[in-house]
Amino acid sequence: MDAYPPAVARSPETPLLRAFNRLAEVLDSKAAARRWYEQYLATLGARAVVDTANQGAIAWVYRRAAGSHEVLPLPAVVWTAAQVGPRLLRGIEIHDGRQRLSLLYDDDGRIADRSLDDRFPGRLVELARVLKNAKDGVGASAAFVAGLGDEQYGPGRVHYPVPVPGGVGLVWRVGLMACRRALFDGRVGDAARFVVADGLEGRAVGAGATREEALAAYAAEVARALPEQRHVRETITDDYDDDGNLIARGELPAGLEEPGETSAASHILEQPEEEREAWRGEAEPERPPFAPEVDPITGRIDLTGGPIVIRGPTSDAPPVPRRAECVPHVLLPLEPSPPSPPPRGRWIRLLGETGVTRHVVRIEERDGFLLVGGDLLGLLDVKGLRAELDRIDSHHPELPGSAEFERFVRYRARHYRWSPATPARPEGLVPAGGSRGPRFEAGGLDGDAIQAMVYRHRRVPRPAG
Repeated sequence: MDAYPPAVARSPETPLLRAFNRLAEVLDSKAAARRWYEQYLATLGARAVVDTANQGAIAWVYRRAAGSHEVLPLPAVVWTAAQVGPRLLRGIEIHDGRQRLSLLYDDDGRIADRSLDDRFPGRLVELARVLKNAKDGVGASAAFVAGLGDEQYGPGRVHYPVPVPGGVGLVWRVGLMACRRALFDGRVGDAARFVVADGLEGRAVGAGATREEALAAYAAEVARALPEQRHVRETITDDYDDDGNLIARGELPAGLEEPGETSAASHILEQPEEEREAWRGEAEPERPPFAPEVDPITGRIDLTGGPIVIRGPTSDAPPVPRRAECVPHVLLPLEPSPPSPPPRGRWIRLLGETGVTRHVVRIEERDGFLLVGGDLLGLLDVKGLRAELDRIDSHHPELPGSAEFERFVRYRARHYRWSPATPARPEGLVPAGGSRGPRFEAGGLDGDAIQAMVYRHRRVPRPAG
């Protein structure tokens, strides 16, 4: 990730940065960026799928896959707005898959900030060539971006029959996490080559050896129980039993609830009065909302005055009609696991951020499991891995959690990455963060990340009483 003010020079200049600098010369004003955006939409034509928020102030443009009605899972262009201290900046993001260029403009229409993400492959570097001798740089660059292929967007596809609150991005996330859960829980057989999940709730999942078989299995699930969007707010004090079943929702932070908004707390109202009171606990005095102070010169934000609530854009889409044909879904092709068994444990399939199948080894432990990414199998002694992780943990113990929330923790996970040899230590695994919480979410297992790490998961029994 690279972010810098427009006046700061970078040396050496990378090819993508060179292309970005050339684009910034063409889109040197908000008016030019707006013209670029309108020409891009006109060039894309019927392939464009646009989700908006805040009464059209923000727009995400997705593309239909070549020769298909299905939508690519990542945005291609975003017309955006960003609040930076007292200033409201508007601008444009241009994507090729996960490669991104971003320009933000101040109230006077001039470039106020720009950033790029060059961690992923893409063809935006070719903008330097496109713009080199272009008579109309706005038109030439818009046409080039509209003509980019689908390769950087991964194999996942979204069926998007009607606008959905949260848009294609939310549908993709819900469906992807549902597919991950189904694979991890063993609900998708080894012979399956396709998996489909609804993008509203992630409850209806179908899989099969062919695309048609998976879609038929999914349609049967939708017919059995129609999915709907449910806005459930989870908290760090949600109480689960050892099998992952919810016992009671935790208290929402003061001021988080909005009128008319469904949340996890609303489900408590269906319980008997005595159970609601036991869940609620002692009432806290009302506190005025905390407004962080922003230094007008440095832009530094003072967060010492109390907790803050960060809210995202408000979608312009109406509620999804309660009809099966209006339910969006995510469809993913699956690659088969390697034919040869691993030295220990068994192969399982995970999914990356764009739906690419990743192969990892799962090894059961007494109180949890290990996941070993395929990239590390040639570097590790898998049979002696448990002892090696115990040794690392003894030298690098986990930081203690908050005593206030510790009784709600039902799992702990640690990540380990491979470190090459340095003058201070030999090559080998080193701790690389982790997580803990009241409920393990297999939908959050990012196959792209885990393919290059060891993930150790341990269950934490619920305290007696």
